[in-house]
Amino acid sequence: MPRRIALPALALLLAGCAPEPVVPTAPMAVEGVRLSLEALPQSPLCDPAQPYVVRVRWEAVDWPDPRFDFHIERSNGPLWARHNSASGEQDSGPWARPGLFFVMVDRETRRVVAATPAPALACPPA
Repeated sequence: MPRRIALPALALLLAGCAPEPVVPTAPMAVEGVRLSLEALPQSPLCDPAQPYVVRVRWEAVDWPDPRFDFHIERSNGPLWARHNSASGEQDSGPWARPGLFFVMVDRETRRVVAATPAPALACPPA
């Protein structure tokens, strides 16, 4: 019986330790972190009104234990990617749209270390 009470109590305590969700409204990054997004034109036809792929690049200088989660729209939003490296890149699926925020979160502390919106898609001249 005590175990049944202890587990829910532990879950409540851990939930109380999690930081409040962050919903970014402007690009941000803590010192030493860079997060950049590049809109990639669709093939064969490029249409800025349609969802598109973005290439996400990150770099965290002097990060002691680089383990990052990348969320969509907010710090507790859908988990898009998970990486254990201080730098790298990954392409999203064809679902990005202008202004959609990619949020980089330190997995250990749950602290937002960077957030950047997807840029508008610029199609090459036809």
